Amino acid sequence: MALPRYPARTLYLRTLGFSEDPFGLIPDPRFLCLTSQHGPLLERLFGTVERSSGLVVVDGHAGVGKSIVARRLESYYLCQPEEYRVAYLHNVPLDTEYSVLAAVSDALALNRRKGVEGQWDELAAFVKSQAANGQATVIVVDLQDDPAREVIAQLYEIASRLAPVFVFGKPSLAVALGRVPEAAEQAYHYTLADLDLEDTVTMINFRCMVAGRNTPLFSSESLMYIWEATYGNPSDVINICGRVLNAMSTERLDAAALPVVTSTTQAYLEAKLR
Repeated sequence: MALPRYPARTLYLRTLGFSEDPFGLIPDPRFLCLTSQHGPLLERLFGTVERSSGLVVVDGHAGVGKSIVARRLESYYLCQPEEYRVAYLHNVPLDTEYSVLAAVSDALALNRRKGVEGQWDELAAFVKSQAANGQATVIVVDLQDDPAREVIAQLYEIASRLAPVFVFGKPSLAVALGRVPEAAEQAYHYTLADLDLEDTVTMINFRCMVAGRNTPLFSSESLMYIWEATYGNPSDVINICGRVLNAMSTERLDAAALPVVTSTTQAYLEAKLR
């Protein structure tokens, strides 16, 4: 069994009632809190799959939870292998029609073919054969950069003719979508935003609960301070909470006292401005 990367911190987390780090920075679908916007969004995404086709675009600025929603979507269908096949694309270079078809085919372990037409036929044959066996195909694309017009056009073509496609990206994704009028007209478009105070508190407590702690770690004053300082940006909230745990570990504290929260938050925000 692999040893913890930071054994002293791991032991300290256990004294606080945690079985794992509640504020890890890698998107983990287990830690997706179904807030007032994330919960309804997932329901709409699931509905698209039930309709068997359609392009869904989810945008939002950095840190609002796009990647963790994408991971949750992927994991939900991976847990049902008898009914679904999932292609998840993350940090994959996409700049041409062929690159889109090749990346989706690679994710589904299909053969590479020469040219757009050949690769389309390979993907289409697979999706149809899966459907005949009672398996739906779902495609999830988590974009880091703005896609070219050809990329949006090909994703729309796949979504219209073969399988539902979910695309997650920056706010400028809406501009890219507008370059393909038929896609902009037909796509389902949703935007994720920062959290309000209630959802921020719910998210922090939820992550603590998933990690094993059943009692609040932060006081109401600390939670209010974190929310006001971050404007409810989930990524900043999670970063700060993780750093607060680090500071608590250094000082061997058993509660996230407000002075520790304020100093840690200020240091984090100052570092972001450098």
